[in-house]
Amino acid sequence: MGVLNFLFLLGGVLYAASTELCESNTEVPSVTANDLGRYELTSVVLGEGASATVRLGFDRETREKVAIKEISKLRDQPEKAEKRRRAIEKELDILRFLGSLEDRVNCAVLLGAAETDDSYFLVFEYKEANLHSFIKQRRQLHEEEARKLFKQLVQAVAFLHKHKVAHRDIKIEVSF
Repeated sequence: MGVLNFLFLLGGVLYAASTELCESNTEVPSVTANDLGRYELTSVVLGEGASATVRLGFDRETREKVAIKEISKLRDQPEKAEKRRRAIEKELDILRFLGSLEDRVNCAVLLGAAETDDSYFLVFEYKEANLHSFIKQRRQLHEEEARKLFKQLVQAVAFLHKHKVAHRDIKIEVSF
């Protein structure tokens, strides 16, 4: 099926997609950073990586928290911008495909996606803590806890591989 560059795999919770904001095989909607449709972006940073920042957001209708991943276009050299855009659109297609499957294991949902002149935005369900902070706070895990978390992680990776998708960025900092 494809390769995922920034699918969230969070403590056994695999983030998959629905088509609420974007239909499959369509372009990502253009918006402004201040108006992400039904989602409101805050300045609270939940996490940062080499190519993206995840910030807290809210659903304007339900006031539920969401995690909004912002991928800056400004880091791209002009000749790489179109390649990045195609990669993100392919990523969204893969997320939508995974979200449509009934056999999801430890899956959460991508709620939507949007684009501005400067960034791409992916809106995910919000989770209170990531695996890295959980372990850091606890200082250690008992073997049974670690076994359970590892099993969830392996189940999520097995789900991906069953559907011919490879995740290239599994790490504790992006695991909830």
